[in-house]
Amino acid sequence: MKDLIKKSFTSALIFSATVICVWITYAAISTVETGTTLNKDMWNELVTNINNLNTTVSGLTTSIARINTNLSQITNNWTNNIKVNIWSSSETADLTVSTQTWTAIPWVSNTFNLAYWKTVKMNAYWSVTTTLWRANTYAHCWFRFVIDGIPYWQATWWDQIIGCADSSKSVWYWCPWSIERELNLWAGSHTISVQMVSQGATYEACATNTQDYSKARMFIEAR
Repeated sequence: MKDLIKKSFTSALIFSATVICVWITYAAISTVETGTTLNKDMWNELVTNINNLNTTVSGLTTSIARINTNLSQITNNWTNNIKVNIWSSSETADLTVSTQTWTAIPWVSNTFNLAYWKTVKMNAYWSVTTTLWRANTYAHCWFRFVIDGIPYWQATWWDQIIGCADSSKSVWYWCPWSIERELNLWAGSHTISVQMVSQGATYEACATNTQDYSKARMFIEAR
């Protein structure tokens, strides 16, 4: 398409120049045939027409250059829009949450830049365990995404709530969790992280650790 447009404008440029040259030649031949003397005014008109031709050629050259720039930008936009970007992160420090304070899971966070708006899919998962062995024999653990400082989604139960039992009070029970969301983000810098909170009070605490079988992981895909 780019080459076709360039060829079209080049053809238009050649055609315009040819028309003007033919007109000048015709005017000169007509002058000779009619015996008209090429006076000062006619010469000035001829020079003016030649200058106009130069201006036309320059204008067409500028237009072609702008078209090339626009086509390059369109090509770049198209290339970036079909490109799929993937980021990932995983927990790097143990975390125990025993209160009703939302706490970021260490290093489960990604900051990235989008050249254009994209649909972003987020997935975070792994397992949580109970600890502290309080009066109750289970823990309530909530999880949520935080995108550019704004928590998502449901304002009471957020992205997921799980109940993790510890009936024996002598071993830790591992309870899987998984949250996944998709939304459109505009061009610019964005940060996505994951937070956890427990019901607190007399309930057991929610804990994650850096063991490969348990640590939290997050994957982000932008397309």
